[in-house]
Parts: sequence; C-alpha cells; structure tokens
Amino acid sequence: MSTEPEIPEIDEFDGPAVPHGGKFRRLFRLLLTFLGCAVLGYGIYTLSESYSSADAEGEGVALTIHRVVREDFESFVSESGDIESASNVEIRCEVKSEGRAGTAILSIVEEGTRVKKDDLLLQFDDSVIKQLLTQLEIVVATDEKALIQAEAEFTKAEQTLEEYKDGLFLVEKETIEGELFQAQSQFKSAEDVLKHSEKMFRKGFVTQTQLEADTLARDMAERATKAAQTKLKVLEDFTLKKKLSEYEAEIKSQRATVKAAKYTLELSVQRRDEVAEQLKKCKVYAPSAGQVVYANNLNRSQKIIIEEGSIIREGQVVIRLPDPSAMQVKARVNDSKINLVKVKNPVSIELDVSPEAPVRGIVSKVNPFPYPRQWHGGPIEYGCEILILEPPAGLTPGQRAKIKIFVEEQKDVLTIPIQSVIEQSGSHYCLVRNSTGEWMTRKVEIGSNNGSFVIVKEGVTEGEEIAATVDLIWDDVQRRQSNGQETSQPYESEIAER
Repeated sequence: MSTEPEIPEIDEFDGPAVPHGGKFRRLFRLLLTFLGCAVLGYGIYTLSESYSSADAEGEGVALTIHRVVREDFESFVSESGDIESASNVEIRCEVKSEGRAGTAILSIVEEGTRVKKDDLLLQFDDSVIKQLLTQLEIVVATDEKALIQAEAEFTKAEQTLEEYKDGLFLVEKETIEGELFQAQSQFKSAEDVLKHSEKMFRKGFVTQTQLEADTLARDMAERATKAAQTKLKVLEDFTLKKKLSEYEAEIKSQRATVKAAKYTLELSVQRRDEVAEQLKKCKVYAPSAGQVVYANNLNRSQKIIIEEGSIIREGQVVIRLPDPSAMQVKARVNDSKINLVKVKNPVSIELDVSPEAPVRGIVSKVNPFPYPRQWHGGPIEYGCEILILEPPAGLTPGQRAKIKIFVEEQKDVLTIPIQSVIEQSGSHYCLVRNSTGEWMTRKVEIGSNNGSFVIVKEGVTEGEEIAATVDLIWDDVQRRQSNGQETSQPYESEIAER
C-alpha cells in the first residue's frame, strides 16, 4: 500500500497538460511549491522596500505642532514623601543598658491603638535589673553596718578623751600632789629633827652617829620632794599634752571614718534608688491620649523594627503619639532643585489614600545640609518639611504623598513646550511654520521652565505655530536649508492647541 498522499485531480489548468502518473504528479507538486516560495519572497521584498521608502519620505513621523499662546506660568518641584505629625509626643527608652547592647521589649501595645493617658504602652525586660537591685540591697545593708560601727568608734574616741581629761589625768595629778605633800612634810620634819639634833649635839646629848642619821633623813626627804615636784611637772607639761594629742587624733580619724562610711552609704543608696527607678521605667505609660505609632526606621543603612523582642538602646524613640491637628510631609529634594525651594513656598499635596482630593500646604523647613549618602555615588538629597494647612480626617503618620512645591509664578507670558527647543553652541532654536507652511529655523531667548513648558522672551509671537517634536525633523530641515531649499516636505501633523 502506497504511503504518498493523494493529489486531487485537476479538471482545468491553463498550461500544458500534465500526464497522469505518479512521476508527473510529483513534478507538478514541486513546481507549485517553487512558485509559492517565489511569490512569498517577492511579497516580503516589496513590503521591506515599502517600509524603507516610507521611513525615507517621513511617513509615520508623529509630528506635533504647538501654537504659541500667552498664559500664566507656574514652576514647581515634584517629589514624594511620608506623612508624619509636626508635633509628636515621643516615648523613649529610659532604661540604662548596664553594659548590654540594649533592653528587649517583652510586650507592646499594637500599632494604631488609641490609648488614654496613663494606659500601659510597653514592658521592657526587667530580669537583669531585678537581680542587680537585690545585689545593691545587700551592699546598702553592709554599708549601713559599717557606718554604725564607725559612729560607735567615733563616740568611743570622744569618750576616751573626756575620760582622761576629766578623770584619769586628775586622779594621777592628785596622786602625785599627795606624794609631793607627803615628801614636803617629811622634809620639814626631818629638817626640824636635824636642827634639834645639832643643838643637842653641841650640848653633848646626841652622838655623832645620831646626828649623821638625822642629816641623811633630811636629805632623803628633800630628794623625795624634788622627785614629786618633777613628776607633777612632767604630768602637766608633757604627759597631758601627749595624751590629749593622741586622743584628739583618734577622734579625727574616727570622724573621717564615719564621713567615709556615710558617703559610701549615700552612694550605694543612690545607686540602689537609681536601679529601683530603672525598674519602674521598665513599664511605660502613656503621658497623654493619642494613637500609637511605632518609631520604625526602614533605611537600609540603619533598619529599626519595633516589635516584641527588639533590642532598644537607651534614649531610642520607641513610640510616637502624634497630634492629628498638626500634620506634615517629610520629603527629600535633590540637590539640583534645592536652591529653588524656600520656606513659605506654597505646596499642592496629593495623598496616596485620596489622590482625587489634593490639600494645600506650605514649606516650613529646608535642611541646610544634605543627608548622608546611602551608598557610594548615591544622590545628594536635602530634607524638606511641608506643613499641611488643613489635614483631612483620617490622615495618619506613615502614609505617602506626592507634593508640588511652587517655586515661581509669572503672569501673561509666552510659553512653548520644552521639547520644541534645541540648544546648539550656547544658543536656543525652534522650528516655526510660516504662512506658506514652510518650516523655518528661529533663534529664541528662553527663560524659566517647569519641566514641561518654557518661557520665551524673544523670537516668537503669539499665535505662531512651532514644531513641538522638533527633533523628528530638525536634521531634515537643516539639510534642506543648507542645500538652498526653503521648504521641507509635508508631514502628517497633529496640532496640539492648549
């Protein structure tokens, strides 16, 4: 059985007769295939030439014509920014890190929650602080004990001085004075006995030995008197002063010890009280009513996410309670435009949540210094704050907005599209169509532009038609004018009158 497809028989054919048979049928099929390929190739070639010819002749060029008009000109800087409150109650972490990277959040009220004054906002981890507080309580108790002992020693030193000055010294003095009195009495008696013995010796009633014994008794009594006198003098002039100096020095030493113990106790008590206060600050309550907004920072260089478990450093803002009556847009302006933006410039604000209802604003602040670049070669941007004059209901921080900062306004000036102007060798030109429909090169003097339209000071008049898409035919016009031709070939035009 043959596998070749059957070819329908042809009843009429304007050509030579095709003999019947498999060989002739195959030849006929090859001929038809060849003719089809030839027709297809010719069609592609013709279409390609048609497109090339159309391009060469300007077919398909969407040339837009603009009619020069007088109108009010406004120039503005367009940016986008974040909505925030111009008056925030900032809730900061007041818990000291105590040598750690920060303090973890144990619990926090959900963002967007409306809170009342004194409502609990968040709870920081207080386990380390509680442990430290217990240690400090022990330190305070130890310091109190040391102070009590120091005060007791100080009192003892004062009492010792008083005891010696008003007691022991007087007793010792009276004892020595008694010894002196006794020695003086014995000296006087011995001297009287000696005088009597001398008198009796001269009369022969007392022997020489007895006289010598009475003389020796008198001398011993005299020496005893002098010794008592010396002892009393040493007590009053030396011993007393030495003892008083020693006791007074001990008192001063104990007084200093008491003072040091007091200072030590004060420091430990102060430290304990500070830690106790830190323990209280682990629970943060709302200072006023408001809506909770987390102080997140999503910059790539320093990303901060406020959530349970986040580590918060001392002084870091955790929550903001914004004032809904004072809202603003915080935007960044490129350094190429920052010199145009001034404080009090009017602003049109288009909120992303309600773009159909723009609101008015005013520039309230322009930062004098740019933000740090986020990466090498990144754009240079300056911070700019725009106060929203009449904040709509439901406006919340964190929303986005597009802003138009109006930086210049001129009344009744000639304007043309900015793309209709070409700069060459420091001068500006445009293509103007004269009364005969010819395109002519015209030098113009331009002024300010707003990115879409530019003010024309000289070179064109109101009502003239210019090529808005001048770059499409500029080379052609210049080439024809250089060849001495005044006109350019006709184009399909679209007149854009505003």
